Amino acid sequence: MEILSQPVCFDDKNALLSVFPSSETLLHFIRNDRDVAEKALPEFIRFAWERGFIAAKTEKAFTDFIEKEAGKVVAASLPEGFSFNDLIDRISENQSVNSFIESELRPIAREFHLPEVQASMISRLRQNFNPNTRGKLNLMRVLAFWIGGNRSYWGWNYHTLLQLKDTVIHEETDRNEGVRLAFQMEIRDDILGQGTIEWLKNELYQSMKELDIFYIDRKQILSSATTVFVSIPKMKGCAGDMTLYATALRNAVALAHQISVRWSLSEHSRPGTRLRIAMAAGAFADSDIILQAMMKAGMPEGDVIWMTPFVRMCANLAEIKIVFNDQPKEIRLYDGETLPVWGAGCLWSHIYYDFVPAVLKLLPADSESYETFRKTLYFGDAKNNRTVAFVHRHVQNTMLILEIAKSCLARGMFHEADYFMSVILANKPFHVVARTLRMIVRLNIALAQPDFSVALISFREAVNEGRFIIEHCRVEDEEVFCELGQIHFCIAKRLYNILRKDKRETVRIAREGTGAEAVSEPITDADRTDTLYENSRKTLRKQVMEHLKKAQECFENGRTISPSGMGNRSLHWSFRIRALQRVLATDSQAFGFIQEPGKTVLTDRFDIFRQTAKEMFSVLGWAKNIPENGSEYSETEESELFNHIFRVFGMYDNAVLLKTYSVNIKYATTILLFDFTPKLTALQLELMLSWLKQARNDARKLNSSELGIHTIVTCFSQVQPIRCFLNRVSEAARIIEAENDNALKRDKGLGSESDRSFKFFLSNFSEEERIDYPFFG
Repeated sequence: MEILSQPVCFDDKNALLSVFPSSETLLHFIRNDRDVAEKALPEFIRFAWERGFIAAKTEKAFTDFIEKEAGKVVAASLPEGFSFNDLIDRISENQSVNSFIESELRPIAREFHLPEVQASMISRLRQNFNPNTRGKLNLMRVLAFWIGGNRSYWGWNYHTLLQLKDTVIHEETDRNEGVRLAFQMEIRDDILGQGTIEWLKNELYQSMKELDIFYIDRKQILSSATTVFVSIPKMKGCAGDMTLYATALRNAVALAHQISVRWSLSEHSRPGTRLRIAMAAGAFADSDIILQAMMKAGMPEGDVIWMTPFVRMCANLAEIKIVFNDQPKEIRLYDGETLPVWGAGCLWSHIYYDFVPAVLKLLPADSESYETFRKTLYFGDAKNNRTVAFVHRHVQNTMLILEIAKSCLARGMFHEADYFMSVILANKPFHVVARTLRMIVRLNIALAQPDFSVALISFREAVNEGRFIIEHCRVEDEEVFCELGQIHFCIAKRLYNILRKDKRETVRIAREGTGAEAVSEPITDADRTDTLYENSRKTLRKQVMEHLKKAQECFENGRTISPSGMGNRSLHWSFRIRALQRVLATDSQAFGFIQEPGKTVLTDRFDIFRQTAKEMFSVLGWAKNIPENGSEYSETEESELFNHIFRVFGMYDNAVLLKTYSVNIKYATTILLFDFTPKLTALQLELMLSWLKQARNDARKLNSSELGIHTIVTCFSQVQPIRCFLNRVSEAARIIEAENDNALKRDKGLGSESDRSFKFFLSNFSEEERIDYPFFG
């Protein structure tokens, strides 16, 4: 049963606002369904008045309430391809549809004098979703009320429900080709536990719903005595285009990740039974023979997924984050030929794959249970700590233990996450994902420390971890370089803010860096003279620039190792760091001490960001020429440029399924475009505002979810409470709205080019926010 995260009063209000998400929907109801509205509207007004939402039991008070409150509730878009069938399956959960109608929907209709909800009407809509009658529209109002009152965190209202898809075959997918998954139960005693295959099918279907994979239905889940098959169609397009497999592959790997972890925590998982997962891509008609050969061959212990060479190639091109074994295994096909099959022991799950609900339920959700968890964890008390018990039982299962560590990280349980990393590294000291996650843990511990000398301990540990990985582990992905680059960036940021705001600390750090014996002595007011501070400031300035140089080298290495030559994260960091280095090197005021509190924001006074962007666009081949000073791209060049930008960020967004990180991608993309776009138009700014609105709604939806995750991951891997993220989004929206107003005036010939010196990235670089951890609610 889901736990409502808000008091009843809030849900009652949300239920009303879900039926009438705007004054226009209320007016449409009154004008177009007068017979029903004549009876129903007084009941809606009564409902609002009894709960204190309105002071007077009048239509005007109710209308004013709708106009005032409508914009304050969570509003989220539907998942891609989400149909009316999917909606009914989701809300009815384990009940029959008839039972749900009788127990949940009909009481709502009766209370508000709306037409009786008929099962036959729902059946007709499931076959052909076309809410074109007043009866069907009133059914949608009843559904909206139930969702608003019971599942407010979904963020779907009456207007949203009208956008549901029909239950037709999706024209954009190719039903003959795609990715086929096989989940096989390998058993030693030839006796498979009763209900195991049914459990597997149910968990697959539940995972699809939770991952918003709604274009696959139960008909695409087939089973035999020991194996379940899932077919995921690719997108339609030109024959031979491997990028058309990107979404199908991402979803296939996400399902494999979910099921492998869920299996380890399941009561069906017992000694003598092992889950094997195989994956093939191409024509579905040809996949079965290959999958059967893969299943017949023995899978080495520790390999979670087996994939064909074509799957591996498509995954690498689409930047789907998988850690493959260094060598494939040859298997024999039925015709005598051999096929090299690639094993994958783990995934880059820390920011790319979503949480497993069963793992989150193992972890503490409040301060009291956290203290108990800590005590039992460090003493290995498996009797009183189920998480420890599962780890002891599956001590070789790196996928499970990584998921536990990732979930600890999301709740700000940094030291606990590090504990679970040590379990993996005790067995596999060169495990690249575990060591990278430890690097992120060290970074977050450092960022939370108010004292730089304490933070520096963790910063150095994080850097050393990164160096160890690069020197001793097999690195085939940008992630290690990105994380290490972000650590150098965060050190540079911390030093930069100290030298601009704290003379005493600047002198202390500079003296420590020289190894002078006097560092142990108190720093007196005499040490803070202009001359001493100036020398110390130069020392710290040099350190800032050195760390930024190291960061840039890391991001360049990340781009180099990426199959696309760009990487998901390395590319946009290359833009940022390159521009920041040039601003700091060019602007003589950039390192000046802040005399007036509140005037700390660094600005781009010499228009370096846009010039850097033009150079990068040319290097990447997105724009043929670099416009001369004072000139701009032509309309055709600008259109081509944005097609490239959206293509790259689309690929990045496609690769990320972790909700706590995906909400940040929309925000990060917005501020990146705002900072670097050569010419901001009203159309572009409107698009940015829509992204920010979506990021805000997604964050609110996540914050009220029953999963108990109340954090997001920033673009430099810092875990922060969602409230901090919402504050940043609101501030960004305020700034962009002001710029948009100016752009609209320019379009009408009423305004001039605005000052582009403000940059979100520079603002974030010259300000710091430290938060206590762990995070619970």
